[in-house]
Amino acid sequence: MTLLNPAAFIFAALVPIVVLLYLLKIRRRDAVVSTLRFWQQLATDNRRRTFWQKLRRALSLLLQLFLLALVLFALARPELGAFSFGGGASTVVVFDVRARMQGREESGGTRFDVARTIAAGFLRRASTGHQVALLAAGARPRVLVPLSTDDAPLLSALQNLAADDAAGSLDDALVLANELLASRSAPRRVVVITDQAAPPRPDSAAGTIEWIAVGTPRDNVGLTRLAVRRLATSSADAEILFEIVNHGSSPRTGNVEFAFDGRVFDVRSLDLAPGQRRTEVLASPPLNRLPGNARGWITARWLPSDGRADALALDDVAYAVAPLPRPRRVLLVTAGNLFLERSLAADDSIRFDLLAPAVFEPAMAVNFDAVILDQPEKPGGDILANFPAGNFLFIRQSPVGLNEGELDRPLVTEADVDHPLLQLADLREVNFLRAARLPFDARRGPQRRGAWRVSAPLRSLDSALILAGEREPEGDRGGQRFVALAFGVTDSDLPLRIAFPLFIHNAVQWLAGGETTSLNAIRAGETLRLRPGESVETTPRTTPTTEIANAQTVGGDGAFAPSRNGFYLRRDAAGLEAWIAVNTFDDDTANLSQAASSATFAGGGDGVATTYRGSFLRAWPPWVYLTVIALCISALEWMLYHRRRTE
Repeated sequence: MTLLNPAAFIFAALVPIVVLLYLLKIRRRDAVVSTLRFWQQLATDNRRRTFWQKLRRALSLLLQLFLLALVLFALARPELGAFSFGGGASTVVVFDVRARMQGREESGGTRFDVARTIAAGFLRRASTGHQVALLAAGARPRVLVPLSTDDAPLLSALQNLAADDAAGSLDDALVLANELLASRSAPRRVVVITDQAAPPRPDSAAGTIEWIAVGTPRDNVGLTRLAVRRLATSSADAEILFEIVNHGSSPRTGNVEFAFDGRVFDVRSLDLAPGQRRTEVLASPPLNRLPGNARGWITARWLPSDGRADALALDDVAYAVAPLPRPRRVLLVTAGNLFLERSLAADDSIRFDLLAPAVFEPAMAVNFDAVILDQPEKPGGDILANFPAGNFLFIRQSPVGLNEGELDRPLVTEADVDHPLLQLADLREVNFLRAARLPFDARRGPQRRGAWRVSAPLRSLDSALILAGEREPEGDRGGQRFVALAFGVTDSDLPLRIAFPLFIHNAVQWLAGGETTSLNAIRAGETLRLRPGESVETTPRTTPTTEIANAQTVGGDGAFAPSRNGFYLRRDAAGLEAWIAVNTFDDDTANLSQAASSATFAGGGDGVATTYRGSFLRAWPPWVYLTVIALCISALEWMLYHRRRTE
């Protein structure tokens, strides 16, 4: 046993005072007698009592001295077991705040609540001879309170802590805990409070690890995937994929309800066997019939019909954002090309403006998602170093250099059918009359040209029939893309094939994707990179009626890691709004059926598994229990006095 505050025994000087007060206290009591003679006899006996005879019934004095001893020991703050290190001890409490800690136990409380009660007991042990730190282990570990001798900030940080919706690993938290203890002298200790079973051999070079596992095995059904994609055959249609798994020992029945902007549009009835995982696909509402203020929120919700609530309600709901069709603005610069005009006009996902080559200025490109330059008389040039802002489709010219002659009746020898430009557009059987020889050796594969990465998805021997270039965002300049065709539209039979409008659609969408498309789904805890001028609200929304007053945002060239599931509003530099769906989507988080185990590891050695019991006893340091016992002794003495058992 170690006394953290031995100076408290100075109050032992109160013992003589307690004895003196006991001797001096008035002991006369009211007594009803039948005659004065008895009263005179009582007074005579009281006068004859000597000083030491007043101690003939000392039970009351002993109880009071015992009460004082308990108070003195409580003030001295004795410690036993894991914290009886003596002076200079350091402990880091690693508190698991991952999504699985939201699992609900049979008692009705969550694993997080149980763990917080246990952690409070360790944090209250901070003293001048024992420093304690609090570390939250989530998707990324973070130090809430560094090593401190004051338990007030530790308990305050613990009280304000809440479980995240993110998954993650405890490995990084253990590494950070060891780094905090690396500069401290022994004894050193890491206390991990989690619902995860202890690893067989953790790396604990900094000191001893005490692994305290909470929670019992629980059955749970969870949605582990929800994704929406637009069909390549139509920009107005989309399909929804969802995955659900039963991590339980008994079959479950229920419905998965799907809502679009808060309105239910489909319900799937499911029977799930123990351990079964099901993946299904359904159609979303038509995207071209939505009102102008549609948000595109798709919400899937698991509703059990067997009357059994899930242990983890977090994964009963999943969120996704539908790819709402936004017409791409295209500038067609041509002296008159009916094939291009008709192809663009027939695509309901494109809005184009027609412009004569003589009045075109490169600065106009910033107002459009893509610019198509149909100027066969221009031989091209190396303009990658000073590429104008915007995304361009060049016809019979290239921005990588001047044309190096002509190709007579070139044959398609290789085609990268997986490239977005050739998706569903098979150009391998197209007959070409002629084509320009672009300054690009297709035999070398993708090449770096300064900040650009250039590839040839369609090739004729060593010549490129189509070039595709892409530059990643850098500094305050966003990403850009270009497509260069070595052939003119009328130099082949491509306009007569169904692949022609598909290729033009693919080219416009791919070019526009360099600036207008953005990530619309991430996992909780994942980092979202923001470009200069972009911002995102830090509070999620879960229903269309949710309104956030004075919403806080993170902006600038930075990063944001959401810790809560839901929909986040994102604005780009131009003020355009888009939604991001955040979900946990972690199979390990949804699986609460495994029993956790506690263990103690000494200096990184083998752990001896122990069963953690008595969480109530660990919730408070010993001095608290001494104080409670002292109060009970005081109540006992009061009761005995009034029952005439003591004086």
